[in-house]
Amino acid sequence: MPRPRFDRLAPERRRAVLDTAAAEFAAHGYHEASINRVQAELGLSKGAFYYWFDDKDDLFATAVEDRMTDLVAAVLPDVEAAFAGQPFWDAVAFGIRRMTEHTATAPEHLALLKAAIASPLLTMPRVGELMAAAVGWMADKARQGQATGDVRTDLPAELVASVCMGMLDALDRYTLGGTEDAAVMADPAWVEQLLGLYVDLLRRVAAP
Repeated sequence: MPRPRFDRLAPERRRAVLDTAAAEFAAHGYHEASINRVQAELGLSKGAFYYWFDDKDDLFATAVEDRMTDLVAAVLPDVEAAFAGQPFWDAVAFGIRRMTEHTATAPEHLALLKAAIASPLLTMPRVGELMAAAVGWMADKARQGQATGDVRTDLPAELVASVCMGMLDALDRYTLGGTEDAAVMADPAWVEQLLGLYVDLLRRVAAP
């Protein structure tokens, strides 16, 4: 986690650091990204960088978390509205479609997610906390689906959510680990194929 002094930076300076880091990791991947290039782009000394971050992992996790926060802010209101007004599995499909389409409109965001798949990001404790929050949100939706008869009730909602999260992680790795670029992912036919795969597998696991 960035040190408190990073959070005390002026917002525009903090934004410049995160945008520069995201661009570096997106362009070169986690392993080939260079902290020296980030420092040079920002006009920072090595000492200044370590005044804000512990290491490369810390910077990477912070940059990914920042972009994921933007993603959630962009799509979550629409997804919540879908769960409030649509049949359960239609809302699930809408949520996956919304996230896929949003990601496809931001090539750097897509590249950063690809870098995350090939990094030790998911083993970092702070990311574990974010994943736990995501599973909690999914458990709430699973309980909603159980109440309407759309989700199996022979298992606790928390277990259904955890299994679905594991499946989504595997599907994301399969999808983002491929060679598809933003242009391919923006193709409606490709989006429909991916959507069908995700929803079909989730229903096989979670539906009664």
